Amino acid sequence: MSTIENILDARLAFFTGDTKSLLAANTAEIKDEHKDAVAFLKYRAEIAGGLTPANFDDVSSPATKEALTAYRKFVTSGHKDAAILAGLASSNTDNEAVQLFGATGLYLEGKLDEALSLLEKHEGSFEAVLLIARILVDQNKIDAAQKLIHDYARTSDDDVAYLLASAIVAMRANGDDNVRSAYYIFEDLSQHKTGNMLLGQALTEIQLGRIDEAKETLTKVDEVVPQDPNALVAKIVVGLSDGDDVTELKDELKKVDAKHPIFEDLAEKNALFDKVVLKYADKIVA
Repeated sequence: MSTIENILDARLAFFTGDTKSLLAANTAEIKDEHKDAVAFLKYRAEIAGGLTPANFDDVSSPATKEALTAYRKFVTSGHKDAAILAGLASSNTDNEAVQLFGATGLYLEGKLDEALSLLEKHEGSFEAVLLIARILVDQNKIDAAQKLIHDYARTSDDDVAYLLASAIVAMRANGDDNVRSAYYIFEDLSQHKTGNMLLGQALTEIQLGRIDEAKETLTKVDEVVPQDPNALVAKIVVGLSDGDDVTELKDELKKVDAKHPIFEDLAEKNALFDKVVLKYADKIVA
């Protein structure tokens, strides 16, 4: 029996990285008012997992089907052609899927202001809030990102995408209190035993100087997703913080992701580990 019974279950699975549960979801068992939304997330999980759905018949909106088709092309291109998604920006921008995928394409092309402009049209989409938060953090507009989180706090109802947005912003804000708030979010979500949430917990532990705890958490990550490149990045960060030789870890990472940008950062005067954490935190956990 599937653990996905409603849209809240589906969103929790999708945003925490519990792909297995989402793929097992039977949309025929979902209430009619949630069928489209659950099917949309399930199709995205299938595509991200390397599957190629022949059609998207379980969603009713033609614009959503068009957006999913573009996303499928983007993934099958090896995530190399962001223009496939960015091209959606000129189509039906009243559709949430078009907004999200179009803005994602613009974001990946480095057109951050254009992505923000498109996302401004959203109507209560917490995934849009998550992407806006990521963009503002990338632009180092932390005050604006914190205001965004504050503005949606009352209506968030502990939505998982909103919680992740809050955590990403808190990790970049000054002060241990902010990092601790992010830690508590990831600690709670990591109970779902997914690599992404455990990594988020480990990164906040690193920022708080809890290196031994971070090592234990990264061991749990290995049990869930062995040889995950993001986990290897976190291990390199921990090794650097301890003053260890990270040559073997870098060699392991090269085997699974030889082009990871951390290599460039490490080559530049042995970049400080905390700056490496901040740079990759939002990419890892969301």
